[in-house]
Amino acid sequence: MSLNIFYCNAGRNLIKISIDFWQDFKDFVNQYDRFKKYRIIYKNFDTENIDLSHSNALNDFLNVQLEVLNLIIQNKEKDLDQHETLISLKSSLSEFAIIRHLLSGSRDKRAIDYLKFINDQIVPIFNIKIQNLETSLKIKHHKSYVRKKIEEFGEVKLLNDNLPREILEQITCYFDKLIPDKYQRAHFNQEFFNGRKNEIIYDIDLKDTKTVCEFFKFLHGNGYLAVEKAALAKWMSRKFQRVDNSKQIGTVETLKRYLNGHHDRQFLNKFLR
Repeated sequence: MSLNIFYCNAGRNLIKISIDFWQDFKDFVNQYDRFKKYRIIYKNFDTENIDLSHSNALNDFLNVQLEVLNLIIQNKEKDLDQHETLISLKSSLSEFAIIRHLLSGSRDKRAIDYLKFINDQIVPIFNIKIQNLETSLKIKHHKSYVRKKIEEFGEVKLLNDNLPREILEQITCYFDKLIPDKYQRAHFNQEFFNGRKNEIIYDIDLKDTKTVCEFFKFLHGNGYLAVEKAALAKWMSRKFQRVDNSKQIGTVETLKRYLNGHHDRQFLNKFLR
């Protein structure tokens, strides 16, 4: 089976990425042949060449767009200050609103499918990132949130306002397995999902500490938690203990080490199989 190279234009500009994404998708669908293999190369963005699976190429193509979007936003966060990043994200989201408006009047299946992809996958990423930045900027300028150490900053609460329902269900399923006691789990849900703090220490069914850290790193990396990793490690060390021996799941320093680094975007799908 021959390997076909497909070049994508997206990546040259965050603000205009909406039209580039849509054009790349249209061009790929027009040349797509399910009997051929494809390799995706982004001309304007430094990323590894990506080979699409033979059986699920169209879905893989959209997942790659999500990966690229996240990488571009991360680069903006490194290069710009928070105010500039916020302006850039809001400008880009406005451009997506124009594309959504144009697609909403089409009966073409490509347009309908891509509109659903924008609404269900892309817009929530922007909303979460924007919400996190706005929260951070408010905290920085509000005296009641001044802290002596960065480790003391942050509330461990799921940002579920713009969370896709499928992801929320997977997160809930994970905690159902992690916290076997129904009474404790009910209180945990109130704390983690609704922000109602308590002093309960939760007994968790833990096979290894690294796995639970990978889960929280997944939440943090996808913007579902607006909390510094140091504060998250401190909270986990204080709130979780092993159900089999009531011992601490790890020191703060150990948890911080496991939480550092890049997250696995497919963690929930792999873990809940």
